[in-house]
Amino acid sequence: MRPFPKIPLPETGILSPEASHDFSHRVIRIDLHSREPAKLKIAAQIIQKGGLLIFPTDTVYGLGCSAFHEPGLERIFSIKGRPASKPLPTLVSRPSQVADLIAGQVSDLAKEIIQEFWPGGLTLVFPAGEKVPAMISGGSGTIGLRMPNCQLVLDLIDLVQLPLVATSVNRSGQPGLREINKIIAEWAPFVDLILDAGPLPDNPASTVLDLTTQPPKLLREGAVSAQRLSRYLKSEPGADRKTTG
Repeated sequence: MRPFPKIPLPETGILSPEASHDFSHRVIRIDLHSREPAKLKIAAQIIQKGGLLIFPTDTVYGLGCSAFHEPGLERIFSIKGRPASKPLPTLVSRPSQVADLIAGQVSDLAKEIIQEFWPGGLTLVFPAGEKVPAMISGGSGTIGLRMPNCQLVLDLIDLVQLPLVATSVNRSGQPGLREINKIIAEWAPFVDLILDAGPLPDNPASTVLDLTTQPPKLLREGAVSAQRLSRYLKSEPGADRKTTG
């Protein structure tokens, strides 16, 4: 089990929207299907210094930062106009990192589900550990974790050595942006780096499964169907908590 180390981070992000009117230097073209360590190292250094990053995932482009950098989290809430009560989903690069982020131990049931569906489009909701910033849980005391099926993101998390929050690129309440040219035009002034992998496949959002209840509760059906999860469920899908957007 590899715990996340504490890395000193600045109190603010690297860049500000007023710094320049030309934001092309904040965009790096990257191949989603090839390992490009030099480019990912630049992105990792920005995250370690407290910056905000837009990056491709196996679902949509995500807006993210270190899960442990509270000024970065505040920037995300601010630029999205996101309600403080709305939690932020968190990405890990390997199942062993779950234990460092949740309260209590990883149950046998959780281990079974993780083994079957990770990496992939399933977000699992756990009780949040003490070290998790309250902004991530939105006051709920829980944390939504996912290991994405995207090697680029897994490599990035390993380089940063910290979990990443990742929310859709949009103003709160509006549809998430999928067109990278539109993302660059509208969001480059407000973030420190954009990893441009071009158009992404039109994949569904992740499914959200709450493991804080017994039996687990399906909060949102997405990439993983309710049918595939049926043996873990005994109740109908609910909609009282969302961990994406």
